[in-house]
Amino acid sequence: MSRAFQTYVEQLECASNVRQLRSAMASIAGRYDLRSFAYFAMSRRPDQQIRLITNYPPAWEAHYQANHYENAHPVIGCARLSSDPFDWSADL
Repeated sequence: MSRAFQTYVEQLECASNVRQLRSAMASIAGRYDLRSFAYFAMSRRPDQQIRLITNYPPAWEAHYQANHYENAHPVIGCARLSSDPFDWSADL
């Protein structure tokens, strides 16, 4: 396991709030030259709002959630069908 990934896992294990989770995710994303990330936690209950941890601007996050774009997002659609890993690319 790479040291960067091992550090990321350790940070996740120690995180006790959303701010710490966001910091860990930003750190690993930066390590691999990724400018942005978004982590979604969705309830099976349709009346509950998604939980989103991201480094996108707060206005983007609010707009995304207000318009329920998670219902049209192809990657989220695939993730809803199975908990197995899947390859996502432009072909998706």
